Amino acid sequence: IVFKEFIKIETEWNSLFERLADENVFGWLFDKENNDGSIIVASGNAMGLGRAYDYNKYLFKTNHRILLISYQGYGKNEGTASLDSLISDIRSFYRFMKDAYKDEPIYFVGISIGAPAGICSVSDEIKFNKIVLESAVNPKTVALTKARQWWPLFPVGYPLALAVSSSVPDELDISDCISKFNNIPILFIHHKKDKLAPYGPAKDLYSIYKGPKLFWEPSTSTSTNYHLNVKHNIKMQNEILIFLTNHK
Repeated sequence: IVFKEFIKIETEWNSLFERLADENVFGWLFDKENNDGSIIVASGNAMGLGRAYDYNKYLFKTNHRILLISYQGYGKNEGTASLDSLISDIRSFYRFMKDAYKDEPIYFVGISIGAPAGICSVSDEIKFNKIVLESAVNPKTVALTKARQWWPLFPVGYPLALAVSSSVPDELDISDCISKFNNIPILFIHHKKDKLAPYGPAKDLYSIYKGPKLFWEPSTSTSTNYHLNVKHNIKMQNEILIFLTNHK
């Protein structure tokens, strides 16, 4: 890790702009004294760190340090934008936090494509204390799911959807990944009308997971595609904070 810059962002909070030396991937680390561990936040690949900061500001109400991560090939990051690197990016950030803060707990918030990347990063080495998934998309199956919704054009769109699906690495199949562990509390958040990440597969994902879990459906949305719903939902923000800070 190379420390690129150190600035004051808000009262009580410091921001460290980090770069993973080998992979040239930036993240924003907001540190706080007397914290209760760390929250790694992986947003959508096109969201950018600035927008991710704005969207997830409610997390600063906790007593945790917050690490907003990004991916290779996006924003200021070097390298090639690729689904193949998402899991390794998250694992690299996790190892940095583990090395820097030793035995402190690490929580994970995954939004959109950040959800499968986080779930599929879990291994014998990578173990989050709790996970929040908002608008989780399964990149391995979403094209086929959307194609079926376009019936009667499905026979026409199926070959293209199949090609898109086959181009996604098997390691990012969140349905398979989430079946491999059952010891992490997970909070699923998904709007019934989500136009980008279909609701049905999200409920299937919830059913597949055999560990401690909750499923919440936002009743309102300020997003025209119903995909990202937490930013303006104070009630849901508070419930997420309770979930993350409740030590049961």
